[in-house]
Amino acid sequence: MAYVVPQVKVFQEFTQTPAAITNPLRAFVFGPNFDVKKFSDNEGLLGQYDSSADTAFAWPDRPAGAVVDQDYTKVWIKDALLRYYSNSSGLATDEIAGVVNRNNRIRAEDVNFKANGVLWPLDTALNDRDVAVGDVARVWSNVGGTTYELWTSVLGFAADQAAASIAATATADTDNSGSLNISVTGADAAANTCTRVALGAECNAAY
Repeated sequence: MAYVVPQVKVFQEFTQTPAAITNPLRAFVFGPNFDVKKFSDNEGLLGQYDSSADTAFAWPDRPAGAVVDQDYTKVWIKDALLRYYSNSSGLATDEIAGVVNRNNRIRAEDVNFKANGVLWPLDTALNDRDVAVGDVARVWSNVGGTTYELWTSVLGFAADQAAASIAATATADTDNSGSLNISVTGADAAANTCTRVALGAECNAAY
């Protein structure tokens, strides 16, 4: 029979939970990782735009392997000069011409640059935007083979004067005063008779 040497065994019970278990669990996010470049934060800038030359730009600040969401992408242009109307046809009904005795006015025969009620709507070539004060205007003309060009801005608007007209079958307004008959008898009848009454008119009657 084997002899067992006397031994002492000590056991310790911990009342505190180990730190490895109390550490917070980290969130695991699974899905697309969008890297948004905002114009308001001066991100994704393309540089100076030249309207006279076609320039291909690479997607700015795009990480390697990233896929661009083109449906979400928007292009912002700062201090842009955008043309929304042009007339170079020279047709008689659409020709831009100067106004006689008005060195700073131009007009077109059948183009309304600004809507004015139902009878004078905005020209369809301007879509849904009136010409506004401050808009940039480029006016040019060819005189005797020489082209003259002027860059300026819109200062204001002046409507064409329409001739007055009276309907063929005019009717009296209900608010108008009725006819006034004056009868004078006696010795002063001849002296106090007035055949027409109008502002500023004089007659024999003493008022």
